[in-house]
Amino acid sequence: MTQTINIETIRRLVSLIVAQPDISNRKLAQSLGIGRTSATKYRALLDQANISLESIGALSDEVLTKVCGVATKQVDFVEPDWEEVREYLSTKRVWGKMLPTERSAWVNLYLKQYFPNFTGEGCLPEGCMSERTFNRRYSKYLHDKGLDILRHQPYSNNNFGPASMVEIDTIGDRFEYVNAKGEHQKAVIFTAVLKYSGYIYAEAMSSGSGICWAVAIINALYFFGGVPEVLRSDNDKALCQYGSPTRLRATIEMVVREFKMGTDLCPVRSPKWKGTNERANLTLQKHLFESQPKSSIPHVEDLTHLNRMLLQELMKINTASRSHGQLSRFEVFKRYESPFLKPLPLVRPTVKYMSYAFVRKNGYVTYQNNYYYAGIEQIGKTIIIENNMGKNINLRKDGNLKVIVSYELDKNAISPRHYHKADSFKTETERVTSRPKEWFISAFENLSEPHDAIAKAIQWLFEVFKSSTPVATRLCNQIYNLYSKNPQDLDCLNATCEEIVKKACTTELRTQISRTYNLFSRIKEMGTDTFSNFVTSSSNLSTEPPKTKDVANTTNNQSKDSDSVRGEEYYHELFK
Repeated sequence: MTQTINIETIRRLVSLIVAQPDISNRKLAQSLGIGRTSATKYRALLDQANISLESIGALSDEVLTKVCGVATKQVDFVEPDWEEVREYLSTKRVWGKMLPTERSAWVNLYLKQYFPNFTGEGCLPEGCMSERTFNRRYSKYLHDKGLDILRHQPYSNNNFGPASMVEIDTIGDRFEYVNAKGEHQKAVIFTAVLKYSGYIYAEAMSSGSGICWAVAIINALYFFGGVPEVLRSDNDKALCQYGSPTRLRATIEMVVREFKMGTDLCPVRSPKWKGTNERANLTLQKHLFESQPKSSIPHVEDLTHLNRMLLQELMKINTASRSHGQLSRFEVFKRYESPFLKPLPLVRPTVKYMSYAFVRKNGYVTYQNNYYYAGIEQIGKTIIIENNMGKNINLRKDGNLKVIVSYELDKNAISPRHYHKADSFKTETERVTSRPKEWFISAFENLSEPHDAIAKAIQWLFEVFKSSTPVATRLCNQIYNLYSKNPQDLDCLNATCEEIVKKACTTELRTQISRTYNLFSRIKEMGTDTFSNFVTSSSNLSTEPPKTKDVANTTNNQSKDSDSVRGEEYYHELFK
C-alpha cells in the first residue's frame, strides 16, 4: 500500500541521515513512522539528486518537492513571519498570568493581519492555514532553527517564557566518591534547570540540610548570571517546613526572598509538572563521568574538588549538540534566555539558619527547649527565628522580616526550661528584678564620693550566687534602694558593703545588710568624727569574721530611741 509522505517527513528524514549517516532503512522508517519501502525510496531519490544532505536542508519546499516528487499544499498558504510568532510566544512571563498560546498567535498574528475580513464563521479563506496547520508549520520552523526545546506544550502550564522559572531537585541516589584519605563518602547531587532553555547546574552537597540547599541555590543563580522570576521545587520534607507541605523551610525561603523570586511548590512526581527536571536528572545520571568506567568510583581530594569536576562535566553536557541537529542548551540559553534574567544583588546574600515558630497563648515561642517572649501582639501567629552564629537570636515578623526583639541564645536545654523576656516587654517590676551586674556597677560608677566597697560587694554577690542570678539581683537592689532613699549616707552604705564582703557570710544577707547599715547610720548620727574613727578602726581589725551570734544579739537589743545608744567604747568592743 502506498503511503502519502508530506514535505515535513522528508525534512525529518534528511535530519536523521545527517545526524546518523550509517542509520539503516529499517531504523529510519521506525523513527519516522513510515514503511521501510518508502524510506528506501526517498533515500534513493535524495542520493540521485547529487546534492549534499547539508544543502538539502536549505532548499525551499518547492524545490524539495520536485526532487522527491512529494505533493504539498504549502505553496498555496500565506506564510506569516515565523520569527515574529516565536518572539510573541516567548514573551517574558508575568507570573500569575499564562503565556500567549499558539492559538492566540494564530488569531492575532495571522488571521487578523492577513485575513482581517474573516469573521470566524464558515470556511477559511483561500490560502489561509487552519490552526492545526499553523501549529505544525511553527513546530517545523523551530525544528529547522534547532529550537525544538522552545516548542509549546499542549498543557499550558508547561510553557515558560525566557527567565520564567528555575526548577530545583536532587538526583535520587547519593553519589559515592573516595576522598584523599581513602574514605568512602556520599554526597547529595543538587540540580537546577532553567525551564525555557534546559540549561543545567549541578552541585554536590554534603547533606540535604536547609543550609546546604540555600547555599546551592545561591551558587546556581550566580552560575546562571541572573535571577529568573520563580523557583519551583517538590513539596517533600527535604525542602518544606515540617508539617506544612505548602511552604519552604525558613532558611531556603529567606534566600529566595533575597533574590526577589517567587516560589511554586508542585506535587511530588507529577509528570505534567516535573517532566523537564526529571529529564535533566536522567541526562546527568547518564552522562556524568561517562568517560570513566561505569563501575569505578571517582577519587577526589574533598567535596570542593568533586564540585570542580562536576562543573567540567556540566560544561560538556550543556555545550553538546542535541539530536537531530538541535542547538545545545548553552546556545539556546545565551541567545534567547540570558538577556531576560533579572540582575543579581549587588552584595552576595549570606545564608543564616532560620526557622518558623508559633507564638503560644502566653506570648512565648519555643527554641532549643527554652522559651522566648515575642509579645502579646504576636499571639497565635507564626514568626521567624534567626540564629546569628549561635550567639544570639532575632525574632522577626513573618511578612516584612522586621526584628521584634533580640535575645542572647540560651544554650542550656536542661530541664527546667528557662523563660526569657526582653527589657522592652517587661513591666517596671520585671525590669527591676532582672537587672544584670553591669547595670548596678554603672549606677554607682560616676559618684564623686568613695564607693569602692560597693562595687566590690556587687561583684562578690554575683560571683557567690552565679548559679542563681535572681538572688544576687535582689540583694543588689536592696543596696541600690538604700542609696536611693538616703544618697547623703553613701559613706554608711560603702562601710556596710565593706563589712559584708569582709565577713563573707552568705546566710541571711538581706538581714545582714539592713542591720549593718542601720548600725553605721546610728553611729553617724553621733557625729562625723565618731563615725570616721569607727570606720577606720573597724577596717584595721582582723579580717576574721566575728561570730554572727554576737552581732545579732547586739542589734536585736537596740532600741529605735537614740537614748539607748551606748558609748563609742561599747561599739569598739563588738569587733574585738
